[in-house]
Amino acid sequence: MESHRITPGKSFVRYHFTDSVTLILAFFVAVSLVLFGIGLRHLMWQQNFAAIAIAATGTVTRIDTGENEGQTLYRPTVRFAPAPNAAPVTFRSRMSTAHPYRFGESVVVRYDPANPRKAELSDNVENPFFTWGLMVTGTVGAGAFGWLVRMFTRGMVVDDSITQAD
Repeated sequence: MESHRITPGKSFVRYHFTDSVTLILAFFVAVSLVLFGIGLRHLMWQQNFAAIAIAATGTVTRIDTGENEGQTLYRPTVRFAPAPNAAPVTFRSRMSTAHPYRFGESVVVRYDPANPRKAELSDNVENPFFTWGLMVTGTVGAGAFGWLVRMFTRGMVVDDSITQAD
């Protein structure tokens, strides 16, 4: 960090990119961009899968539960028949949800007709909240932390009481 007094009680402060403050902010920019990328990848998967997927009715055959911040999450395993005389297919949902699935419950499944093992619960294919949540969080985080990195490396005017601690 470099500091130059510009008026009594005020200094111009500039952090170098290798200072710990700037590196920490740059790390958060990277994490935010990764979240955005995961959201974008999931959005592309949702759109591509929804375009080719066929709906069928399945039955919940197993339920794995977990907990996140005190909330119980459910991840069902579902069995369905892709065609009336076809062998049944079993798959485990890609996502856990707060919906309390029950053993034997009927659910709507979407599957790839070319490969019925590529299947997902219809609610997960059509639910935009996870995808857009990641993308908005990533965009806002990258923008905010990127702005802070730029601000710190370009410099700013601060009270001398702040620079005295360094």
